[in-house]
Parts: sequence; C-alpha cells; structure tokens
Amino acid sequence: YRNEHRWVPVTFRAMVRLCRAKGDFEAAERFAREAVEMSRKATGGGRHQLARSLVQLALALQGTEQHEAARIAGDEALAIWRDAVEHPNAGENAMGSYAQGLLDCGSQDPSAVNAALTFAQKALEMSNGKNQLVLDTLASAYHLSGNNEKALEFQELAVAIRPQDHEYLTRLANYRKLVAQERSESQGALSKEP
Repeated sequence: YRNEHRWVPVTFRAMVRLCRAKGDFEAAERFAREAVEMSRKATGGGRHQLARSLVQLALALQGTEQHEAARIAGDEALAIWRDAVEHPNAGENAMGSYAQGLLDCGSQDPSAVNAALTFAQKALEMSNGKNQLVLDTLASAYHLSGNNEKALEFQELAVAIRPQDHEYLTRLANYRKLVAQERSESQGALSKEP
C-alpha cells in the first residue's frame, strides 16, 4: 500500500456508513475492519486515516452490541487525535476531528460531550467560522449537551456553506423540530402560571 492507495480506506468507510444507515451492522463491521487494516498498512494517509477508520469500526461494533470491542477501537482513535491536538501546531482539522471522535465514541458521557464542545469551539475560532465540518460538529455537541437553540444556530451555518448535504439538511430539520417543541412546551408552561 503506497501513497496512491491512501483513498481506499475512505471508500470502505463510506461503505460502512451506507451499511449502518441500512441497519446492516454485520456488513458495516466487515467494511470497517478492512478500512482499519488498510489504514494500518497505508503510508500516505497517516494516523488520521487510521483514527477515522477506527471510529467507523467502533460505530459498527456498537450496532452489533459488541460494546467492549467498540470502546477499545474508539479509545485507540481518540488517543491518536489526542496526540494530534496536543501538538503545538495543531490546527482546526485536528481539533474538529477530535471533537467529532469524542461525540462518536463517547456521546453517552457528559464529560466527553463537554470536551467535544471545547475542542469544537477551538476549531471554530481557528477556522473563523468557515469550516462546515466544524460547524456541524459544534451543532451536534450543543444538541447532545441539551442546547438545541445553539445546535440549530450552528447547523444553519453549516447548511449555508453546504446547502445540498443531505445529512446536514436532515439534522437541520431535526433541530428545528426540537426547538419548535421546546418553545411550544415553554409557552404552554407560561400560560399555566397563575
């Protein structure tokens, strides 16, 4: 696997996402394992390719109820990104990738969500608010922290940059629905006060 093969794991990770979306977690796991193996052998993609493949493996393993194996894969990915963000020249991509990895691998843990918010905010500052991936990650972090108003705000910014992205549009619709529900419930509670 020389440099010209560095995009092969990307293709396998795309297959993982498709299989997960269809609920075929066994196929997702097979593709993810291939992506991890190829990423370990590749010389052109570096450790970030491996971390991305490990996250996809962790998500596939969660879908097949292999929680301990998912945790191990996720921890390895997070360790790679943690090393990257601790580097003095860490940039917005490292910060954003670490934040997204924290959300993907630790979204049930409030401390992981809070850390993801911190790193996504750093990435936002570094990108001057112009990186749609960072904006999308920040929106997810706000949503998982319970702040759907902020999630909606940042998802709208991400969609403004990539208006044709189906996943972004789906999340935008979900955040709008959640915010509308919260506002309705808030108005209902106010109208019941004496």
